Amino acid sequence: TGFSMVWPANDRPVAVAARSESNADIWMLPLDPVTHAAIGPPVRRISSSARDEHPRFSPDGRRVAFVSWRSGGGDLWMADADGGRQRQISRLGASDPGTPRWSPDGSQLAFASFTPNAEPHVYLVDADEGLPALGTTGIVSSWSQDGQWLYGTQLGGAPSIYRLRLADGHRESLIPAGVAAQAATDGTRIFY
Repeated sequence: TGFSMVWPANDRPVAVAARSESNADIWMLPLDPVTHAAIGPPVRRISSSARDEHPRFSPDGRRVAFVSWRSGGGDLWMADADGGRQRQISRLGASDPGTPRWSPDGSQLAFASFTPNAEPHVYLVDADEGLPALGTTGIVSSWSQDGQWLYGTQLGGAPSIYRLRLADGHRESLIPAGVAAQAATDGTRIFY
């Protein structure tokens, strides 16, 4: 069984793991804050009769966004960090909605979905309420630290990296061959 771990921004001794099985669940693993070694057994935090995976903590560590197939197709869901108060955010029923990405201030989520057709589209949604709004095509990989830009990958042919200015929808091609762009904390470099 494989797993992925993410830490909330405040470095609390917690990680979330998603088992790689046909019915994946999301688990919490307590970690030592210094060594990051496990200090207790894994505890199931989010589960259903379908796959629950791709967890991402909010920047303040209080909420976790995740992908679930419990409504019939892949959709974005949110819960408190302890797994409580689970609620559905999107109703797109995608074949693979991809990993959600929190804005730096925790007010929005960006995620990709292969709907309304076989081409990936980036959606944005207010983290507290609201319906997902179509942002652009491609796969979202990260936000700029100031929350003004989304970085993503355009598929088709050779994958390329772009950024989208949220204020006006202006899209720029940045790197003609690359995937999974991550902006450096200081905003001066992009890693891909």
